[in-house]
Amino acid sequence: MIRIGMINTCIHAYLYGSCFGPYDRYQFLLGGGQLDIVESASVPVIPFKDTCISGVWDPDPNRARQFAKAFGCQVVDRMLDLADISDAIFLANTSGPGDDHVDIAVPFLERGLPMNVDKPLAGSLDQAKQLVAAAQRTGTPVYSSSLLQYVKATEELQRLALGDVRLAIATGGGSVDRIVSGIHTFTTLNGFMGPGIESACLVNAATGPGEMVRFLYTDGRVGIIQMNGVPGEFRLDVYGTKGIAWRQTPVPEYRYGAIGMARAFVNMLADPKRQPALSYAHMLEIVAALEAARISKQQGRPVPLAELMA
Repeated sequence: MIRIGMINTCIHAYLYGSCFGPYDRYQFLLGGGQLDIVESASVPVIPFKDTCISGVWDPDPNRARQFAKAFGCQVVDRMLDLADISDAIFLANTSGPGDDHVDIAVPFLERGLPMNVDKPLAGSLDQAKQLVAAAQRTGTPVYSSSLLQYVKATEELQRLALGDVRLAIATGGGSVDRIVSGIHTFTTLNGFMGPGIESACLVNAATGPGEMVRFLYTDGRVGIIQMNGVPGEFRLDVYGTKGIAWRQTPVPEYRYGAIGMARAFVNMLADPKRQPALSYAHMLEIVAALEAARISKQQGRPVPLAELMA
């Protein structure tokens, strides 16, 4: 049984916590958990048999106690106390910028506890590089993703015989002003297209609805993210030489992506080589692409990722 310690008790802690251990439905709701996402007649979130939530820490002790009631776990007084009762740590983050992720994660990595850092990996590319460097230095893996990397819509589109896909367009809420604001829409694109971005260029200078960024890939493919001002709903349009198709990801479908992301973390923990589902290079590229998009908006020019990764 893999013991997972939970940092923070935001909505994402309840969503991913439902993958790692059983919960009391009443206490789950009292804590702000979203049963409309977690429970479904078609694809319910069924807790993994090989994991449990060992403990929780939150800056608000009352919220930590509520989470512990929902999942039947221990509350710790200090964040690092989770290291004494856990095999791995999940850092939950619903909408924070990620500026504190390095300071939180590195002490656990130095103690040999693998980390799942909820998106974004960090608040900037420099911080993300620091976090990956710490993982490589300690030999303790860190993994980070958005659940949009694993949604059913992407799987369905990948199974279609669309021929050579040269263009994909992801639509969703947010903006590129901050990494965390654009990461879900970008990951909707990235889950299908994968890594290999050469540059980012803002196409439309609108802020909010209408904001559009074009990503050029090294093999000539093009990916576009466009912000529609509608939070929580995402769509991907794919253009291939043998057909055009689109799929959307409404809020209830988040559970499918959450299961995929949580399972990817657990598989990393069970793997003797403990290799993250996404390579460090891929995780860094996600942050770099969004940082390049922000700089392109500020400076009005295409921004090569190589300029940032050097």
